Amino acid sequence: MTSRDVPASAAAMPVLTARAAARMVGVDEATIRQWRARGYLVPVAQTQVGPRRSNWYRRADVWECARRRLSGKQREAIDTLWAEVDQELANAQVNRHSVA
Repeated sequence: MTSRDVPASAAAMPVLTARAAARMVGVDEATIRQWRARGYLVPVAQTQVGPRRSNWYRRADVWECARRRLSGKQREAIDTLWAEVDQELANAQVNRHSVA
């Protein structure tokens, strides 16, 4: 898988908060905020409730940014995780069509 290959499951899923994005790629939430501050990751929306502001990121953007920014074992772990998610998604599609 190359860094240009965004898994279908990432592209098909909704947006994430910084906390959820951090959990998805196995980094600290502060890392997501740093990537945003440095321009590596751009939020697609921002919400504000009282004094709290939340940035929202597309899953595919988070995945691609992590692939570019992380190295070695972290990148391999992300690739393995997304390969498993894509396989599960493909299996679910096949099972859904075979039942119908």
